[in-house]
Amino acid sequence: MKFGPDETNPFGVDVPGLRPKKKRLWLLLLPVILAIGIGLYLYLNRGREKSEISSRLETELKLSQIATMESLIWDEQQQVAPLLADYWQKRGKSPAMEPESLEQQWQRALQDAAASPTNGEAGAVLNQVRIKMEEIERLRGQIRGLESLLDPPHLVRSGDTHYQIALNFLTGTKKLSTEEAAALIPKAQMVATLLPGFKVWNFLFAGRVLTAVTQGEAEMPPRVAAQIGQERLQQSRDEALLRLNSFFYLVDSRQRLLDRNTIEKSLLKNDRLAEGAVVIYDRSIDLRKSTRITIEARDFRLRRFTRIRLLPDTFVEDRDFAITLTRNGRRAVLRLILLDQFRGKEGVIVVE
Repeated sequence: MKFGPDETNPFGVDVPGLRPKKKRLWLLLLPVILAIGIGLYLYLNRGREKSEISSRLETELKLSQIATMESLIWDEQQQVAPLLADYWQKRGKSPAMEPESLEQQWQRALQDAAASPTNGEAGAVLNQVRIKMEEIERLRGQIRGLESLLDPPHLVRSGDTHYQIALNFLTGTKKLSTEEAAALIPKAQMVATLLPGFKVWNFLFAGRVLTAVTQGEAEMPPRVAAQIGQERLQQSRDEALLRLNSFFYLVDSRQRLLDRNTIEKSLLKNDRLAEGAVVIYDRSIDLRKSTRITIEARDFRLRRFTRIRLLPDTFVEDRDFAITLTRNGRRAVLRLILLDQFRGKEGVIVVE
């Protein structure tokens, strides 16, 4: 059986009988059809991407509003606490001895005011508290409304980390591999320390992760927790730096040090630190600010100094340090010379 030429096949250019004009027409139309298809695909995807970007911006706005209102609540709470203390003072009563939440303190103040009439000053203070508590509740209502428009957050428990919460969201809820998830997480946006009760919000828009932390049920908002954490970190650094640049010492009379077994006599050498002695170095000198230790004889019930030593004997006099006595012997100055010998070290100054 024989068939005639298929003039409807644009790709069968080698089929005998296909007319040259139609062949050329299909060759001209094919790029146009492909271009239209690609354009339509790009248009639809661009529309989807625009929708995802819009959703991301709306979500970021809601999270920002929540964080702002939580900060406003915190500021109001910081003003309420001293006002309540002022109320009890004006009432001539003591606040509760046991720790109470702000709401519990407020309710107890209301009960007190209902039980007995308040004077003008106490009543005015209570009214200020009422205004602030109403504002706090109004803000909390707005927060609840915004939160209801978002996907449920992760409520932080002790030991949780921001990075692990975000990773679990991507690998669990979004079904990504660990490698894919790790590549998407914006590590620069991770909150270093999470308090129990914080809420961690996680979203995925057009291949980009949005993660944020709000106060939730915690005792303070993230910005305050971060500020306190930074202050503590700076304090720790300052203390470590001070330790590295300070010389710690104990100064006391020889007899008292012997009585307390801080030092012991030696047959061959001068007194030395007693083995196993527990020494409390209660004084220090910051070597960045000073290198002189002044000692007064009267502080040890001595009329004058006859001798001063620095233990242990790894500190060498006239090389590492020098001692100068006034003419009447009532004052001594111990000057530290080789400061690196004393940085972060401890010593006992023996006077007699």
